[in-house]
Amino acid sequence: MASRSISDHAPHPGLICAALIHQMLAQGSVLEPRRAAWDLLLFLMTVAIPLAAFLPRLQDRPYAENLSGVLMLLVVTTASTALVARGQQAALLYPLLAGLIVYLTMMLMRLVTLSNEKRQLDLGMRAAQEARRLNEQFISHISHELRTPLTAIMGYNKFLADPALAVNRRTQFADIVEKNSQHLLSLVNNILDQSRIEAGQMKIVPAPAEIRRVVSDVLLTLTPGAKAKNLALESQVAEDIPAGLLLDPMRVKQVLINLLGNAIKFTEVGRVCLKCDWQDGRLTLAFIDTGPGMTVAQVERIFSPFAQAHDGIAKSHGGSGLGLSISRMLCSLMGGEVTVQSQPGQGTTFTATIHAAACAPPEDGETIRPLAVAAKLGGRILIADDNEDIRDLVELYLTGMGLAVLIAEDGRQAVDTAMAQQPDLVLMDMEMPEVSGIEAVVMLRTQGYARPIMMLTGHLGEAEAARAKAAGCDMLLTKPIDRERLQAAITQMLLGPATTK
Repeated sequence: MASRSISDHAPHPGLICAALIHQMLAQGSVLEPRRAAWDLLLFLMTVAIPLAAFLPRLQDRPYAENLSGVLMLLVVTTASTALVARGQQAALLYPLLAGLIVYLTMMLMRLVTLSNEKRQLDLGMRAAQEARRLNEQFISHISHELRTPLTAIMGYNKFLADPALAVNRRTQFADIVEKNSQHLLSLVNNILDQSRIEAGQMKIVPAPAEIRRVVSDVLLTLTPGAKAKNLALESQVAEDIPAGLLLDPMRVKQVLINLLGNAIKFTEVGRVCLKCDWQDGRLTLAFIDTGPGMTVAQVERIFSPFAQAHDGIAKSHGGSGLGLSISRMLCSLMGGEVTVQSQPGQGTTFTATIHAAACAPPEDGETIRPLAVAAKLGGRILIADDNEDIRDLVELYLTGMGLAVLIAEDGRQAVDTAMAQQPDLVLMDMEMPEVSGIEAVVMLRTQGYARPIMMLTGHLGEAEAARAKAAGCDMLLTKPIDRERLQAAITQMLLGPATTK
């Protein structure tokens, strides 16, 4: 019989485990199996903490991101300990790992956002620096352009006050003052047009027009400048262009003057030609010159506001650098565009296209009475303006036409004088203190004044014209006011439109 060792009499390991389990169950020290609900709760808690730390409202507080990791570990450890104390198994590694991944992901996204913000800030700073540079350049250039004609106007005007000045010199100096005044007005109008276009306040008002007449008027204006440079100024209008086109004649004329005038200014020898064609509702205007031409780099910058082909142009030819920019934007507003073809030494061709549908031709012959009719004018005119110099100037115009003049220095006085004296026509300034011109017109119409009222304004735009018409004005005249325009307008107001034979 084989002998047995002592170990043969030892308890079986399975019995030992069973005994231990029985003892632990009796003592309540066995943890319950993990539950998915508790694991999900721990997971959500660890994920929610870094997500909350990166909320936009907490991003300005740097401690929120730094403390989120510590808070996440503290919360998970505390929750796990509480579950174990209640006899419930709890996961610790997986929730912490998930929270760490979310934390690192949010941190990476935050770094990417900060990098993009920094890039945007750098771009904004560069744009601001470029805008400041362009603004300084514009102020310097416009200051020169404004001061140059002002210097001529002020200087020659003082010579005109000299009674000993010879008649021929007086006429010459007066012409110089007039030329520089027109240049100054053109510059101011270009700046205002550019601002209105950029603000989206430029309105296109299509109306039946005869393009041949528009071209003729422009050529009449620009021919003296071409003759002074011994340039041949030509025009070719296609015969098949309809007699009437639906377009904004004032804006088309502005484009013609800008582009054709530009061609004349930069052409020293040869000719400048304007070609007009129309097809399928589109008007094409080609401006061809024999000037010096431009490089590709120069062409790329000429349409930018206040920019010219190169910096020396402003010194040699003057100009604000707005004409081409305004022309291009006007053509765009009229459903077209402006393109350019140019090579150094071979001249330049600008081509402007405009949407212009065929329509019935405009009614012919309705024009303002000629200036000779001024001798037949009679009646009393009320001038309402708070500016003494303007009142005196308009009074000189009116008395020279044989009209009697009444004066009002503000809107309230204008209403009282008009109702008491019943003048044949009221010239009302739009902007006056206390009671504005618009308010005065409304008061006059409300109180029964039924005679013509003409609004005088320095504002430009359809909005002001609409306000004046709604108030009860019969006509609006923009400043500056010259004698011929004022006389023609008053003639129409007092005698009505007439046809010239």
